[in-house]
Amino acid sequence: MREAPPKRRVLLAELERRSVFRASAVYGAASFVMLEALRIWAPPLGVAPAAVKVATLIVLLCYPLALWLAWHYELSGEGVDRTDLADSDEIRRRTGQSRLRRWAPTLLGIVGILLLAGSAAQIFLA
Repeated sequence: MREAPPKRRVLLAELERRSVFRASAVYGAASFVMLEALRIWAPPLGVAPAAVKVATLIVLLCYPLALWLAWHYELSGEGVDRTDLADSDEIRRRTGQSRLRRWAPTLLGIVGILLLAGSAAQIFLA
């Protein structure tokens, strides 16, 4: 019988399988674009700085919700479906992949977080 993979690898494989890293990257990039556009266009349009900060706060508070939705639901050709539990063979196959294959989605998720944090920091610290 094969050894069970480390729990950290199992968690990362499950996050990748459920597209949580992809959701983090997409949410972070979309939020970055939206907040930067808001930061640039708010003063000429006469939007109060407090409204920009409130919008930023809403985007930041919705980030965990986006990750939760990515964990529990998946988009498919038929629409939105609840994500099924993975069997042990699928987890073993995913944890046995090369490092590059395992870490690429993780790095995308981190980039999403950094984009969102950078944009929020520019607005709150300005």
